[in-house]
Amino acid sequence: MNKNEKGFSVIEGLITLVIIGLIGFIGWYVWDKNSESTKQNAADPVSIQTEQLEAYEPTTTVAGDWKTYTNDKYKFSISYPANWKIDAADGNTLAESSKATDKTFFSLGFRPYSSGPMEIQYNLEVTHETLEQAVAWRKEIVRNSQVEDGDVGVRFTLTSEKYFTYDGHKAVRIDTTSDDGTPPNSYASEMYISANGLLYKFETSYHDKNALQDKDVLTVFESLKIQ
Repeated sequence: MNKNEKGFSVIEGLITLVIIGLIGFIGWYVWDKNSESTKQNAADPVSIQTEQLEAYEPTTTVAGDWKTYTNDKYKFSISYPANWKIDAADGNTLAESSKATDKTFFSLGFRPYSSGPMEIQYNLEVTHETLEQAVAWRKEIVRNSQVEDGDVGVRFTLTSEKYFTYDGHKAVRIDTTSDDGTPPNSYASEMYISANGLLYKFETSYHDKNALQDKDVLTVFESLKIQ
């Protein structure tokens, strides 16, 4: 073997080693990135699910004469018509439980100022539960209502369950109807939004149709801003 052949053999060997090293490095780099991504996904499964959900797109705007309620403690604001009442379910003041262990520890109620045919109830609750727990609880109520129970004649039917994101927060809308055999039927929608380690729950109810078909009611919901 002459010198040139020896030289080429050494060069070819070095090139082979470099190629093997590059292949090994690329393989390790890809594996490391995949491993890191897997760890991140395992640590935050909600973010993966959220990325796959359709974002809620508002269709209404708040009128200039509406009022806005802001709650810095629970990090949200919401607008409502100036002639609507905004109070607790008992009719007088905002309600807040003194017990942090209560599932529902804050409640806010909206309804038209004067009574009449528009029997709408629109409630906001901030709760100590997950979105999944709230959905399971609502479905359990619907299931139980399907069973004959003495004088209780109203039955609920689950008509829709849709997951989405609201300003980047995971959310779900559940629609139900109730029928006691005597028209008009009652329609209810519940919106659950998971944010700030809390659950923001909105419930609307109306006779004859879904309350969210009413522009004012829909605008109240769509005005919600969660910090």
